[in-house]
Order: sequence, then structure tokens, then C-alpha cells
Amino acid sequence: MRDLHNYLAPENFHGSSGLRRTSRWLAKERMSTSHFDNLVRSRWGSFRLARLQSWLEQTELATHSVLLHGFASLGVLLPPILTTTTEFLIGADIAAGRPEVDLGWLLGELAEVARTTCREIVDFDELSRLLLQGYGPGYNEIALGRIAVLRMVTHLHDYATYVEWNADCVRHADFLVDLIDDEGRSTLPGRTM
Repeated sequence: MRDLHNYLAPENFHGSSGLRRTSRWLAKERMSTSHFDNLVRSRWGSFRLARLQSWLEQTELATHSVLLHGFASLGVLLPPILTTTTEFLIGADIAAGRPEVDLGWLLGELAEVARTTCREIVDFDELSRLLLQGYGPGYNEIALGRIAVLRMVTHLHDYATYVEWNADCVRHADFLVDLIDDEGRSTLPGRTM
């Protein structure tokens, strides 16, 4: 991923499709009356919703625009089974933006999986540490934590909107309250997830 981020993005590339989708949803003057919109209004309140929108705007206004995977995920990694390197599948989600978008997207995925699965099986804090160590220095930790939270918000919104509404949506919305309040700091290695 670091190699991809060494290339400046062409001017006609847009930001992450997931973040753009979430930005459009949060920017609506009036959210809908769907179960999901009612849930986040009641659980997160207008302050947290405005905070998320502010983070999205700051991410979109970042001046450092490199090529992004656009949908970095554990599901697009090919482990080094027949070769000595790990490969990263890239497709239609390729985008432009600050490097923290891809890195934070993966970090958010790890934090979300850590909160929703059996933590005894995998040390997610160690996986997050290794991800950042492998990426190397030069990222903004504040942006990284915020984008990790935005990834989880995007996933929750997409699931509730396009898949199904169920009790898991309520649990996810509830654990996101603390993450929004601490600006995603607890998704970073060495912090409590």
C-alpha cells in the first residue's frame, strides 16, 4: 500500500467512494425517518453527527492527494503462499486522497472485527501495530483514528441501508459512540479497543 501512495493521483480522480457515500448521507439537510437514521440521531446526537461531517470535510480538503486503493480491506489481500510477497488486489474503487484514508480504512476494519468477534483467537492490537509498522512513518495519527471511525460508520450505514436492519445495527451504533467521542484514538495500537 505504501508503494501505491508514492504516486500522485491524477486530477480527475475522486475520493473514496465509501467516504463520499457517507458524506452525502450526513450532508442531507433532513435525515430520513428510516430505522437507521432514527437510531443514529437518538444514539449519536447532532453534535456527533456534525463531528463526523467535519471529519469528512477535512479529509476531502486534504492537499496531499495520492493514489488510494479506495477500499482497502483484509478481503483483498493475497497472502504469500506461492511467492514471498503479499499482494493487494486493486479494482474499481481506486481513488485519490490522503494516505491515511487507506490505512485508516484497514485499521477501522481491524477495530470493528475486534469488537464483534472472539478476541481470544486473534490479537487485533498486534495486527494493528504490525500494519502501521509495515507501512512506516509519515502518517497523521489524528486523521488515522478519525478515518477508522468513518470506515465503521460507513460500514454500518451500508449494512443497515442495503442489507438488513437488525439488532446488530443497534450494538454497532452504541459502540461507535465512544469511538466518535475519542476521535478514534482507541482504534490505534496500544490503546484500548
